[in-house]
Amino acid sequence: MNTEKGKKLECNACYRIICKQCGWEATDEEVSRIQKGELAACPVCGWKPGD
Repeated sequence: MNTEKGKKLECNACYRIICKQCGWEATDEEVSRIQKGELAACPVCGWKPGD
């Protein structure tokens, strides 16, 4: 949970990474790999943005 000056902030919107082709959803570890540029395509079906 995010904190700002000791106050709890609640998430009103959840942003998830989901493959538009097969519906695979990235785990926290996979999101980290995506952010690092190590994972650029869906590990299940191979789809990637721009295809």
